[in-house]
Amino acid sequence: MARWTTASAAFFARRAEFHGYIDGNRAQIPNYGERHRRGEPISSATAESTVNQVISRRMVKITRKGWSVVR
Repeated sequence: MARWTTASAAFFARRAEFHGYIDGNRAQIPNYGERHRRGEPISSATAESTVNQVISRRMVKITRKGWSVVR
């Protein structure tokens, strides 16, 4: 029975710590529901995808500049 009490105490301590973190950072946490309703993007996936495409195109150009056989 004591083990259950220790586990419960640990759980409630972590829960209180998490609650404190959320309260302390509430202003920086976006409300994704509001952003979605206003038609604003809720992720940076589009920007990240564009950056990845640009980088991969540049890397392909770089890899094409390899050693060539002199004939």
